[in-house]
Amino acid sequence: MTLHLVQVRGRLTWWMWTIRDSAGVLVEESKTQFLSAAAAESQGRARIAEFEALRAQRPGR
Repeated sequence: MTLHLVQVRGRLTWWMWTIRDSAGVLVEESKTQFLSAAAAESQGRARIAEFEALRAQRPGR
């Protein structure tokens, strides 16, 4: 899975993230806007860890 940070410009600069699987298919995107790239990256990496933990728990994988 890969994490992509997206800068959204307006009155303020916001950051959002998307998570894509190895085929490039969108798995999830942030539903909130973050005030910094670091905050967005931290949250996105936490979500990837959750997805990977769930995948590891599934039988047959």
